[in-house]
Amino acid sequence: MKTFFAINSVFLTLAGLCLLALLIPITAHAQQDIQDIDITVAVTNELQRDPAISSHLIDIQTNDGVVTLSGSVDNILSRDMAVRITESIKGVRSVINQIKIKPVIRTDEQLVKDVQQALVANPVTESYEVGVRSLDGIVTLTGTVDSWTEKQMVARVTKGIKGVKDINNNVSIRYTDERPDSEIKAEIEQRLRMDPYVDDGLIVVNVKDGEVTLSGTIGSVAEKSDAYADAWVLGVTDVKNNLDIKWWLRDKMKREEKFARISDTEIKKAVKDALMYDPRTLS
Repeated sequence: MKTFFAINSVFLTLAGLCLLALLIPITAHAQQDIQDIDITVAVTNELQRDPAISSHLIDIQTNDGVVTLSGSVDNILSRDMAVRITESIKGVRSVINQIKIKPVIRTDEQLVKDVQQALVANPVTESYEVGVRSLDGIVTLTGTVDSWTEKQMVARVTKGIKGVKDINNNVSIRYTDERPDSEIKAEIEQRLRMDPYVDDGLIVVNVKDGEVTLSGTIGSVAEKSDAYADAWVLGVTDVKNNLDIKWWLRDKMKREEKFARISDTEIKKAVKDALMYDPRTLS
């Protein structure tokens, strides 16, 4: 009987050692960072799928998760889109944007006229008091708007004008209403929760005197940028984005589900809140 137990004990010990030997490589492999070549291939594939980007004119290099984009495109929106797509790839820690804009040649007078007309024609930006100047294709925007969202909208309209090489967005933000920190914090948390492109589970929001600090962990550079944009609600004077990027929060090179699973009641409340806090609408 003693011999049986001794043999059985030896067998169990050997089996345990074998199992441990099998688990060690798996664990080690799971902890390894994504290889740079995998990131480069994923970025290349995503850029090729977008018809608005001339991907054959863009060079991609990855070094320790830092992706450098170089080459040239003919408009600013294409450049921004290429950066945005790259940021959404799992394992990307940062993006160095060296893409040059080589637009059609147009005079500064033509650019100023077209930008002004575009701002007036756009139903969102038509009421904004924005000054437009251009020097060698670089457009400078000045004036005052009521929110960070309005400032970004003015820039986006300008980027769509052919011949614009770059933008200096010097538009100032003047808030007409003061809001308590608790109300700002609640709205930001709700926006993060409702944003289908942000996993808010590990994000902490702190607000003090209108200054927002985002901390915690996020799954990609793109999500970090989206969280930053979500934090600019009415009453916010500054946003410090201290989110740490951990690619292991995502199980694929791209987010599998593009839309959050939320109820009709939550959607209705989100729409009402968005209309109430958006200075462009009177709800």
